[in-house]
Amino acid sequence: MNKDDFLRGLELRLRGLPEDEQRRIQYVYEELFRQAEANGKSEREIIEWLSQPNRGPEWMTSQAPPMYESYPTPPQDNTAKSMLISVALGFFNLIFVLAPFLAICGVLFSFSLVSLILIASPIFIMIGTGFEQTNTILLVELFGSLVLVGLGLLFGSAMLAIVPRFSRLVRTYIRANKRLIKGE
Repeated sequence: MNKDDFLRGLELRLRGLPEDEQRRIQYVYEELFRQAEANGKSEREIIEWLSQPNRGPEWMTSQAPPMYESYPTPPQDNTAKSMLISVALGFFNLIFVLAPFLAICGVLFSFSLVSLILIASPIFIMIGTGFEQTNTILLVELFGSLVLVGLGLLFGSAMLAIVPRFSRLVRTYIRANKRLIKGE
């Protein structure tokens, strides 16, 4: 006999009980199997132990309901509740979260793009403006390109610090939404 056979036999023995009591007893035995298997017991050992007097399904079904009311109850199906929470959370996210999220993403993208353009600015200066080059203009352009590259590096390093934190915050918010929907 294996675990599935044992649980099928248990189901047959429980037929006369109300459905919620049947589910509760089946859940208790499934938990016993899970815990014993987690502790390294084989299915055979578990079934032998449960088949002893005062441990098997006959004992459980012969007891009055107060004897097993303290056992854990199986998880309930909360589909309707999950649907309602999903819809409410969707509206909340659409109305209050989406606009700020898009604005922050736009600002982060803009600063990243500005950083890249500032870092690449010496290339544009080298291409030239079409004016006659004098030593003074070359020095001003050189100094200006150094300032722009420095600003680009500052913006870039700021974006390298901010973007991962923002993405971590977004992932945390999404996980919180999932936990709300699951009812945890």
